Amino acid sequence: DYSGSTKGDKLTKEKKAAGVFIDTLARNPRNRVGFVVFNSQSKLVSGLTSDFAFVKQEINGLRDGNGFTCIKCGIELANSHLAANGRAGLPKVLVLLSDGYANRPQPKEQAIQLTRDTVSQGHQQHRITYYPIGFSGDAPKIKTIKTGGSITVITSGGDEGVNEPLMKELATLGGGRYYFAPTNADLETVLRDLGVALICQQSPQVAQPAPQQGSEPVVVQPIVNAGAATPPTSTTFR
Repeated sequence: DYSGSTKGDKLTKEKKAAGVFIDTLARNPRNRVGFVVFNSQSKLVSGLTSDFAFVKQEINGLRDGNGFTCIKCGIELANSHLAANGRAGLPKVLVLLSDGYANRPQPKEQAIQLTRDTVSQGHQQHRITYYPIGFSGDAPKIKTIKTGGSITVITSGGDEGVNEPLMKELATLGGGRYYFAPTNADLETVLRDLGVALICQQSPQVAQPAPQQGSEPVVVQPIVNAGAATPPTSTTFR
């Protein structure tokens, strides 16, 4: 997501976390990674490549985002590139990092439906698995509630800034799992451990609360046997 909501500190956090993800994938030189940005339109910054240093360089070179949010545009471009250039017999994975507030093309309802349709088509026609990650970049909220003579302080991780219903639905339609990253540290943990899962024989077995939409376990086919994955310790799974 390279829209107008991606600026300053938020973009810096996202670039750092993306670098962690790429470094993790680079443990297996047979892996390949590509990179797409989107705002009102979409752009293929890097096609699938094993030149991980180049992809990190391109990511680190990004400046403040601008424009609106056409999630469908980014997914559609990534779908077509994966379908045309993915290697037979290996899993095709799309990681979506966004706050989930699709608003282009207009009206917003159409933007949301087209996003759903694009993910569904990619999963059904090209066997792409989708991992949406909800990240708003907001600082944790602190709320003070007075009850009689007592004061209760409640903290939350900025999830008000993420359209979780849509992101969870995309995970369900795309056969994957939704991750919520309330802080920069959580975002790095999510991407690091997702990278580990993608190069391991088994998907991470994470203790879950009652099943929710988009949070069912998924088995990721192995690229190489690199041992068992270590599940995230500070990530909120929804």
